[in-house]
Amino acid sequence: NTFLPPHIDFNYHLKTLSHRRLNLLFYLNRQWKREWGGNLQLHRDPYVYSKGDSLVTSYEPLLSRCMIFETSEISWHAFDRCRLPEGVTRRAIAIYYYTRTRPDQEKIKFHNTEYVEPPLPRHIQAGYALTDEDMHLLNEAITRRDGRIRMLYDIRAQLDAKMAHVWKEYEYYRTLSKSLALKGPFTALIYRIWSKLRRR
Repeated sequence: NTFLPPHIDFNYHLKTLSHRRLNLLFYLNRQWKREWGGNLQLHRDPYVYSKGDSLVTSYEPLLSRCMIFETSEISWHAFDRCRLPEGVTRRAIAIYYYTRTRPDQEKIKFHNTEYVEPPLPRHIQAGYALTDEDMHLLNEAITRRDGRIRMLYDIRAQLDAKMAHVWKEYEYYRTLSKSLALKGPFTALIYRIWSKLRRR
């Protein structure tokens, strides 16, 4: 009963320092009906088309169907909610292509995977009596939102830890530099040369 909301994938791998350029999705489902959901969707920018009208087209994940698209700031994609018969699973292989450099890389805005959760169903209006299914959808939406917030907190905590380490390094070398400067200009010059070589 899962789905994947409209999103763009991260475009830079921080550990390998590589640009993510292409996504390849290859499907392995011999039989599939559109009403089962799980159909690959291509979207316009859901921030601009924010009323649930961002969908451009969709494709059933049929055997040997392959989708290749650029990893970019506009390659929004998703799949709709799966409602599969018992014993049926949605199977696919995902392959990502990276390069060390890319054209106009200085103009590229690095970003993480960005999700845009769907709006509330249109029938939920003031005065409407919620059903059990509506309550399930609302609870799911709140849980997903809280998960995104928790992820952002975790990312912030990781960045704070890295920045604290960088600050300690800065304080150490600043103190050392002052100490060497007091010992004479020649010693300070040698230290500055050594510091530059160390950073290479």
